[in-house]
Amino acid sequence: MSSAAAPSAPLTAVLRAHLAPGRAPEEPAEIEPALRAMVAAAAAAWPDVRLPDDVFVAHVAARLPEGALPEALAALRGDDLYLGCACGRGDAAALAAFEATYGADLRGALGRFVRGDAATSDLAQQVRERLFVGKGASAAKIGEYSGRGQLRNWLKAVTARVALNALDGARRELPLEDEMLAQMPSTADPLLDHMKRTYRAEFKTAFQATVQALSAEDRTLLSQHFVDGLNIDEIALIHGVHRATAARWLGRARDAILVGTRSALTERLGTSKEELESIMRLIASDLEVSMRRCLQE
Repeated sequence: MSSAAAPSAPLTAVLRAHLAPGRAPEEPAEIEPALRAMVAAAAAAWPDVRLPDDVFVAHVAARLPEGALPEALAALRGDDLYLGCACGRGDAAALAAFEATYGADLRGALGRFVRGDAATSDLAQQVRERLFVGKGASAAKIGEYSGRGQLRNWLKAVTARVALNALDGARRELPLEDEMLAQMPSTADPLLDHMKRTYRAEFKTAFQATVQALSAEDRTLLSQHFVDGLNIDEIALIHGVHRATAARWLGRARDAILVGTRSALTERLGTSKEELESIMRLIASDLEVSMRRCLQE
């Protein structure tokens, strides 16, 4: 049930207040009907859920894709965003509706990782806690749903991600410098083997600094791929984009790691161009091992 705003309180004003800096909405007369139609349809989809209109519109504003606002609003799945927003606020009716609608999908997605009712129930509870409560300093995952794809598909991808983390949590991890360089297989090139021993500390420092300097978006993307083990299709579902776009984003982030590490090593080491190129070959050949451990710290 929507807590409807009075006609004298335009929803466009709420949208304007929560848009990204520098993005100005169209004239209120153009946007107000679309906003009210989105609110009405979303509230009708979940009649037992109470969510103030201004809260929902602020939630929508923070997730609008690029482009003209009428088209951006039309690209969002308002009913799914409405339920996700209410769940993130801890609304009991919303949580019950979520479980009734998507509980079977959640448990089905976990079948890839565990067997047996008890194990599935335990892991499902961990997923619910991560979705709606968060963990430590991390906010609840439901807040990351963008509304650009079906909530059901996003849930399956996030369930896989959380399940992988939970099952991988007890795995013993080697120290960063050992995992990044010492465990790289011996090469047929004595120079490269020498560099693994000589430049281990420098590589660790340069690599970590480069990862920390990435944008939050690139770090999230790399973490989803290297740490959580999500493939391009699953990443695309989470972000509500085409798989080609997700692949392009991931490639851009990987390139940023290589370029940044090269730049940092150039500043730290007085090596020849040939030696630096050899070091970069080491980095590129074992990027996944290095990235996985660094992003988990």
